Amino acid sequence: MNLSKLRNLSLKDWLTLPEAWLQVHAAYFANSARLSKALACAEDSATQDSFAREEAQRLYGLIESAARWTLLPLHCLPRTLALQAMLRRRNISARVRVGAEKSSNQFYAHAWLELNGEAIGAPAFHLLEFPQ
Repeated sequence: MNLSKLRNLSLKDWLTLPEAWLQVHAAYFANSARLSKALACAEDSATQDSFAREEAQRLYGLIESAARWTLLPLHCLPRTLALQAMLRRRNISARVRVGAEKSSNQFYAHAWLELNGEAIGAPAFHLLEFPQ
């Protein structure tokens, strides 16, 4: 999110942006126990309606903005864990997915969240490159 988009944030988004910034940093420094717990977390019976999808997309955008305004290398995994924590705080359950691929001595991996089987924030064609 560039500066022009930041200027257009709503008051609600401005108030949520510090939470996104803190969560993405907390996820970066999280230990492996938290990662294991997040990966094992099954979807519960929390309400998964269109509001949940819109809120997840809104928070995804804020996480992306917060991650750009830091000196840490906040790649997909800490961003994904931060988004999951923010959604869980709002009683929205989403599942962490991790995919990996090895091709010609290169290893690639990606982490993302799914809400009702649909990826949050990541384009579907991009996820096809990473078998789960």
